[in-house]
Amino acid sequence: MNTVSITRGTTPTHVFYSDVSLENVSELYITYNQNGSTIVEKNIDDVTIDINENSITVPLTQQETLLFKNKNWSWLDPNRNISYSNVRVQCRIKFEDGNVIASDIISIDIDDILKDGEI
Repeated sequence: MNTVSITRGTTPTHVFYSDVSLENVSELYITYNQNGSTIVEKNIDDVTIDINENSITVPLTQQETLLFKNKNWSWLDPNRNISYSNVRVQCRIKFEDGNVIASDIISIDIDDILKDGEI
């Protein structure tokens, strides 16, 4: 099984594919949530939509990935059974006709770096 992860302080690019045509998207949010809080949120101006591929490309900066807590900070909340080393990601899209869809929530592990900060 492949594990999806983000390494802190890096500049990953995520590509999300849709089985619904993205031709008439009017509003879009990609939300990266950790420990119940939104850490990074991208909107339609921050991403690239490829209508031919039905894909959304989302670049993350070093500054953004450094906001995520790493596995060394993880612990298990006995009330919610959520590991705080993971980031949860979801796409929400609104179309010109008013219809709104949401993706499944994706869980991504956060990997640490030895030299902290931007380079």
